[in-house]
Amino acid sequence: MAERPNSWAEVIRAAIDARLGEVHTAIPGKVVRVNMSGANIRSVDVQPLIQRAHIDEDEKRVAETMPVIPSVPVAFPSAGDYRITFPIAVGATGVIIFSEASLDVWLAKGGTVDPGDDRRCSLADGIFLPGLRSLAESLG
Repeated sequence: MAERPNSWAEVIRAAIDARLGEVHTAIPGKVVRVNMSGANIRSVDVQPLIQRAHIDEDEKRVAETMPVIPSVPVAFPSAGDYRITFPIAVGATGVIIFSEASLDVWLAKGGTVDPGDDRRCSLADGIFLPGLRSLAESLG
């Protein structure tokens, strides 16, 4: 069993560490499903490729695979009336970035919106940017 913190500083540090463990910024991911709308890619389900680690009750480091993130919008390059799109297949890799605010209302309505949900940097608010590859992968 983990020891109790000895000081207020340790309690505060442990609380901050726990909260930061819930803040997501960016992580490599692999497409496990492509969600289509007609001929257009609507979103992808993405598996984060770096495991999340924590210290268990026995003071041992444990690495766990993160859950698949469903229905992640894909950000293709675009400007004005122009955009570049390309097929994305299951197994494709890229980077998942996480919005600092809930995307749900903005995705539905566009424009300037009240997100209606105060979550921050959540796994539920990912955006997939295709193309990031590990150095071990060849463009062959």
